[in-house]
Amino acid sequence: MGEIQLKGLQVALFGSCDFMYPKYGRALDLIEGRFQKHGAQIVAAPLKVEIDPREEEARAARKLVDALLQKKKVKTSAIP
Repeated sequence: MGEIQLKGLQVALFGSCDFMYPKYGRALDLIEGRFQKHGAQIVAAPLKVEIDPREEEARAARKLVDALLQKKKVKTSAIP
């Protein structure tokens, strides 16, 4: 990310993780740290999904997206 400035940028992170590794979701943790270092505002805890999302994790992802869109006042009816 070099010297990029992200001050004021609102960021939410999510991604696939794997429990077989000693530090679950470490890549997301590192990315979160980099965004913060460059001034971005993390608006939600990173959503870590075990490899392939189950229904519960898919609902959590939808809930996160809905909350972020509500914050930006974006109509969610057009989003699948």
